[in-house]
Amino acid sequence: MTHYCAVLGDPIDHSLSPALHEAAYRQLGLDGWEYRKVRVNEQELKPWLESLTPQWAGLSLTMPLKRTIVPYGTLRDRWSQTLGVANTAVLRWDGGHKPSIGLYNTDVFGIAQAFAHAHETAPSTCRTPRTALILGNGNTAASAVAACASMGVASVTVAARHVRANDAMERIMREHAGTLRMVALDSEAALEALADSDVVVNTIPAGFAQPVADMLAASGVQVRGMLLDVIYGAGFSSLRSVYRSRGGLFVDGRDMLLYQALAQVLLMTGVTDPLESGVYRLPNNMGTLEQAMRHAIYR
Repeated sequence: MTHYCAVLGDPIDHSLSPALHEAAYRQLGLDGWEYRKVRVNEQELKPWLESLTPQWAGLSLTMPLKRTIVPYGTLRDRWSQTLGVANTAVLRWDGGHKPSIGLYNTDVFGIAQAFAHAHETAPSTCRTPRTALILGNGNTAASAVAACASMGVASVTVAARHVRANDAMERIMREHAGTLRMVALDSEAALEALADSDVVVNTIPAGFAQPVADMLAASGVQVRGMLLDVIYGAGFSSLRSVYRSRGGLFVDGRDMLLYQALAQVLLMTGVTDPLESGVYRLPNNMGTLEQAMRHAIYR
């Protein structure tokens, strides 16, 4: 039987998920697996789920569906339960007409692993970051805070256009004996955090990140950390070039996408279980799979 998986969202044309998952299927020898991308908005999600047949095995969720999916399944891993945000749905039919839907958040793992890979390729970078700046305060920003907490970051600053408290972010940092500070995106405090942070994660589109790039360029200050821009493909702001010109290391958002997709592939296909006590741990023999997926989006 053919097994189908897909990425759902709106917009969806830019998605690299099909390239990643199809490369994984080829590497794993899964001839009967196909991966699609489907434009689905929040209003369309419920009827779309109700139309599925037992051939469907898994779904990747992107904007604006990472919270919308939650009522339709069971949160299965630590970070989906903590954040109430899921980017992965695993469908198990068990002979019925409706699947049981397990929901997972692999974004947190993807962000942390992207930084780990950056350190491996540039060992002079900070191996145990203590300070972080997150640009934005949406669903991906919450996952970025969780990733920072899992990496041992003690102090996180969140800079956003609309400064408002996020209960999940505050709870995560409190549980990890860390601190969380909210500041305005265009503030002096944001610029100071940009200069002083060991890791920076940008989760906002280019148009909204541009003022931060302009502020850094005009200030002339030096930075010392790593910047992960989760906005990949067309629409890059000049933040990455300015950050590098000030002494920082740029981490491509495609790396985050690669690692969250790698965990998704293992969950959806059941090839191996990447979860250990609710935390993602990749088996040691995943090197060739990672290389095949990397080649698919960097060639």
